[in-house]
Amino acid sequence: MKNCLILLSFLLLRGVCYSQPVRKFEYIVNERPLEIDHATYMGMELEFNTQRSYLGKNEFKETRLFTGDNNQYIHYKITNGKWYTKSRNDWVLFYNFKSNKGGKLCVLDGDRKVLSHKKLFIRNYALHKIALESNKSYSSHTPYYYFEPNKGVVIIRTSTGINLVRKDCFKIPLTEEEQAYL
Repeated sequence: MKNCLILLSFLLLRGVCYSQPVRKFEYIVNERPLEIDHATYMGMELEFNTQRSYLGKNEFKETRLFTGDNNQYIHYKITNGKWYTKSRNDWVLFYNFKSNKGGKLCVLDGDRKVLSHKKLFIRNYALHKIALESNKSYSSHTPYYYFEPNKGVVIIRTSTGINLVRKDCFKIPLTEEEQAYL
């Protein structure tokens, strides 16, 4: 009996030590009151959640953002102001904040170029406006992602012009002036 208790204690302690911290991020329509907990709209064009599982201080996997799927994730690593993604067992540049240079991202139907558009400041965030360009097709409706070096994507302007904000970063909605700056 004593051996069973020791084994059970060891297994529980091991589970706690090796469990990955997980954070959930909510992207909600900017115009909705942020302090109220709403049921999210259906679909990526309106509201959605992502889940980030940390593998280390600067390494994590994130679902839904760029993939649109809760079962698919992108593996990220941050080193010296550069974000990398894992593609076919190799680390490739996703975005370099120091040089404002995009790399590539392998998602769903193939590789996409990460295009840097501009750097802007909203509230206390230095944001980099990026877009993804497919090598296979052209789209006149491109979503834009506003990327902060430490937090990741904090604002999304969908292809239909709706602004989604990450609820943990913006406690009050963006003003009309801030939205016009995007």
